Amino acid sequence: MLNAFCYMRDNWDSVAGEGANIVVAAGVHGVDDGRIGHADSSLFRQMTKASEKLGVMKGDQIKADNVSLTPIDVGGFYQNERWDWKGLIEAMRSLSPTVVLLAVCWSRQSLLDARIRAGGIYAEAVLRNLGQDQLISTVRIIADNMDSRHVVLTGLRRGCVVARTLLLLRSPRSCSVGA
Repeated sequence: MLNAFCYMRDNWDSVAGEGANIVVAAGVHGVDDGRIGHADSSLFRQMTKASEKLGVMKGDQIKADNVSLTPIDVGGFYQNERWDWKGLIEAMRSLSPTVVLLAVCWSRQSLLDARIRAGGIYAEAVLRNLGQDQLISTVRIIADNMDSRHVVLTGLRRGCVVARTLLLLRSPRSCSVGA
């Protein structure tokens, strides 16, 4: 968990661009085989304090760049030995992150990472970072590189493109990109 804080502190300029909305997921233990350990509210409290400390350290830059830093208690979505994955994804989506930081041990290979990815949170964050011109260029590149006649991009919401995953369906003469 402290590695997540140190990473943000040391790589602030590459993590937090102008208007960045950083969501920090914490509050559970990770296990080296990818399983998620037990919920631990003290981990969430520690990450909240670390986020506040970072806010003080980078306060002028945060204010100038209009950056938000929001911790989310992942452990709160584990009740009666069951995960509320839908609730977690909806809660994360409601925060409209442009950056997601998993402050959980072994997060790179964890079920938590896989569920957040499958829920489309990472794809949405990437697409929020693209301006409309960049998005149109990306669609054109996809179309040009796939030798296709048709590209359809769906899932507009609140002026930005939302994609659970970008799904490429290819036939000999067409390509669809959908959410």
